[in-house]
Amino acid sequence: RKVNKMWGTLVIATFVYYFYSWYNKRNDGALSHVDIKNTEFSCTLREKKALRSFYVPFCLSNGFVQTLFFNYFLPAPNLKFEREIIEFECGGQASLDWHRFLDPSNPNKKSNVICLVFPALGTSCRTKYVRHVVNYFAQQGGMDCAVLNVRGSAGTELTSHHLYDIGCSKDIHEIVKHVQKTNKHAKLVGIGASMGSNILVKYLCDTDSQGSEKTPIQAAVSISNPFNLYELMNREMNWPFNLSYFRNMFEDRFVQWFKRRLRKFSHLFHADPDNVGYDLDEWLETDNIEDFCEFAAEKVFKYESFEQYLQLGSCGNYIDTLSTPCLFVNALDDPVVPKSIIPHEKLKRNKFANVLYTESGGHIAFLDKSMRCWFMPVAKAFLETCLEKDSNCTAKDESSS
Repeated sequence: RKVNKMWGTLVIATFVYYFYSWYNKRNDGALSHVDIKNTEFSCTLREKKALRSFYVPFCLSNGFVQTLFFNYFLPAPNLKFEREIIEFECGGQASLDWHRFLDPSNPNKKSNVICLVFPALGTSCRTKYVRHVVNYFAQQGGMDCAVLNVRGSAGTELTSHHLYDIGCSKDIHEIVKHVQKTNKHAKLVGIGASMGSNILVKYLCDTDSQGSEKTPIQAAVSISNPFNLYELMNREMNWPFNLSYFRNMFEDRFVQWFKRRLRKFSHLFHADPDNVGYDLDEWLETDNIEDFCEFAAEKVFKYESFEQYLQLGSCGNYIDTLSTPCLFVNALDDPVVPKSIIPHEKLKRNKFANVLYTESGGHIAFLDKSMRCWFMPVAKAFLETCLEKDSNCTAKDESSS
């Protein structure tokens, strides 16, 4: 009886918490902060009624639950992808998984817009949320979508001992340049989720800061961007859901998966040890994620410390140099990315940074009461507005010349 009473109390307390969370959010919707500097986009949102408060269903009023539901339980469309391998000068390779726009009424019609999708860490075109994004932008946006896979990820073979370094955007630069070269008449846009959005925005900032060669990506959308990887790795995870266990489990599984990949391609590291510059076996013998990451940062990528590696790989440190129109969408109840690590002031100062914060949405979820992803039509409207504005400017330049 005591056990049954304890479980009954727990169920009632959980119900009360959920009801309280949902009730507080139901009246004012989910939009918390709007900072749209692109006036054309603002007008477009009002005309299309895309910038609306979405109402979270009672059962998904918690960001952690909504994140799990969208990424693991919500049915995803069955899409066909075609893989393209991109080879680098160093002998390494990355890949793009293409899903082409198809107009049933006109099968010969081709899209003139390519959307580069930068997925979150450990995800690919097989992941449910990625397929939702690709399906929406292909069917509703009329875009060809290419999901980017960096060295060694999503089944991309390692063909060189050089590994992907988040602190350096050279790989991304080469991939984008390749897409532009092989699709000369197409317009390029980008959308990133979680770590993928950090990689996308850092690439844009790095390219924009150089000034010599502007990125061909005309507009971008960042969803649930972590911004500061060092603070993210060191943050405390507290009530109502202590995520330390889940994070430790994920980190352990990720390290074990990475070690298996390294062992599979160990011949690349043992063939030329002098050129590699470190002992692979010593790296594989590290027991915990701290030692594993410290070894990677200091001996593999040649940084002074793991902290420097994370800081240089964090897009939040480069927001001031961003000069490509970008829409940032983050939820304040994100169980992975807390609002405290979002660089609010930097985003506010930059005229190219358009910001939407929502009270609810979790991590890469943003489900409304109809179980549809709220950010997708907003992102689509933003990208279309930026492309239309760029086309108008180009037409004016041509007519004046």
